[in-house]
Amino acid sequence: MYRCFKIICCLLLTGNLSAQYIYEANQSLIDLTNESSTTNLNVGDDQLSSAFNLNFTFDFYDKEFTSARMATNGCLHFGLGTGNVNYNNYCGDYTPDPLPQYNYTLFPFWTDLIRDNQSKMLAKNFSDKTVFGWYNLREYNRSNTDNSFEVILWTNDTFEFRYGALDIIQHDVLI
Repeated sequence: MYRCFKIICCLLLTGNLSAQYIYEANQSLIDLTNESSTTNLNVGDDQLSSAFNLNFTFDFYDKEFTSARMATNGCLHFGLGTGNVNYNNYCGDYTPDPLPQYNYTLFPFWTDLIRDNQSKMLAKNFSDKTVFGWYNLREYNRSNTDNSFEVILWTNDTFEFRYGALDIIQHDVLI
């Protein structure tokens, strides 16, 4: 028997309500691998994708964004633009200690992930949301360890993390 519950966590910055994170148990992946008209944002190990344009403005910590970038290691970054993007200002490394202070970043599943021939990093705009999906990425230095998860940005400035199969045993994970 499954029990469904919802947690809403409001992110606050200087007293102003910004984006909300909503958790609902037992939500299936949207799974963009089965969708048409997706954008392939696959990049190499420890890299950052090109910017993906949202079909709406997303308010996050009182700042408005119209695009986001996916990091192979399981982070979604806002506001990096095209200049001065380097290994030190996105999740190029895997969960170093102490935790870096990346601004305007979501951490759905930050760990040391790598793509192989069956993995995909996809994004797609829908009328009410944008979905970013990491599908079948494996844990670095381990074979047959498929990990799949998604970030859903809703047009009402809420966001959601959804998880499929996860298999990490040799690295820390930050969510």
